[in-house]
Amino acid sequence: MEKAYWDQAHSGPLILSHQNILVTPINSLSLSLSLSLSLKTFLRTSVCSYLSIYLSIYLSIYLSTFVISYLSIYVYIYLNLFIYIYLKLFLSLYSIYLYISICLYLPIYLFQTVDNYLFITVDIYLFQTADIYLSIYLSIYLNLFLYFKDVININPLILLSSSSSSLWHVP
Repeated sequence: MEKAYWDQAHSGPLILSHQNILVTPINSLSLSLSLSLSLKTFLRTSVCSYLSIYLSIYLSIYLSTFVISYLSIYVYIYLNLFIYIYLKLFLSLYSIYLYISICLYLPIYLFQTVDNYLFITVDIYLFQTADIYLSIYLSIYLNLFLYFKDVININPLILLSSSSSSLWHVP
């Protein structure tokens, strides 16, 4: 019996599967936390993705095995991707809605110059990127720039830097 225990203890993978330090809950938690933090630097995160960290910690503490911590990492990745895709889709739809609502209030002849075709191309390119906030700001700024350049011939930098609200009224 001692020889069988000695052979089993020195056989390599068996001792790793039964007596490895990674099976303990603390090291399983630290591993899942380190992988979660490294994944958070790789993925674009939102405020809601902290919920997936808490879920990963809860699964690691509650189940406290190395195999199940892989499951918590998969749950974390799934939640991050789901929240990121949903948030990106929502923001892109909102930015397109904002773009259309701004363009509807501008004159129709705004789209008849070469600058506007270039602007529409740049705007469509920005909508396809992940920086939705930047596309919203640039869309508003380019709309205002083209509007004030063509209609009342005023530099929009003066309007953006000025604190007076009377300049925003179109005569």
